[in-house]
Amino acid sequence: MDDFLEMERLAALPETKSKNQCLESKATAKVSNNDGDSLLLKAELEAMIHRTTELEKKLENIEVEKAELETALTKTRKSLNESELQLRDTGLKLEELQRELSMANEAKQNFKSHD
Repeated sequence: MDDFLEMERLAALPETKSKNQCLESKATAKVSNNDGDSLLLKAELEAMIHRTTELEKKLENIEVEKAELETALTKTRKSLNESELQLRDTGLKLEELQRELSMANEAKQNFKSHD
């Protein structure tokens, strides 16, 4: 009976070895697959880092452009305010000159009518 059990045990060993080899092959395949996944993830990460760097540079350029545009807008508003003041002053001077002209014309008419 002991011989029979020993024979069974020995007969089971090659199966165990082949099962172990199969499991090892599967584990190796998983590791290889994981390496492939890892490489893919690394490539995706590198692409994302590159894209992030590009976007940061673009953002920096846009911020510089925004600052320049804000400065130009401030200068333009100041110039517009100055122009509005000049226009108002010119309008007041025009009104004054029109009054003086009217008075001069009235005086001229009065002088002619007295002659």
